[in-house]
Amino acid sequence: MLREAFRRLLPWIKEDVWIVASLREVALTANARAVYCDMAGALLRAHLMKAVWPGAEWAVDCPASCGSLQR
Repeated sequence: MLREAFRRLLPWIKEDVWIVASLREVALTANARAVYCDMAGALLRAHLMKAVWPGAEWAVDCPASCGSLQR
């Protein structure tokens, strides 16, 4: 799930950034959409997302369930 979240976010992560990530035990029971939303939020807070990122409302990845993640 973590790899899929990164795959979907990769086009919008700033260049020349190295990221090391791992799931905590509590995330092992989360669904893929929740992992994606958490990863997107963490990248936003760290200012690692490009300005052209369409946001968490992007229908392909994370429709309404990520509505709290706004730019």
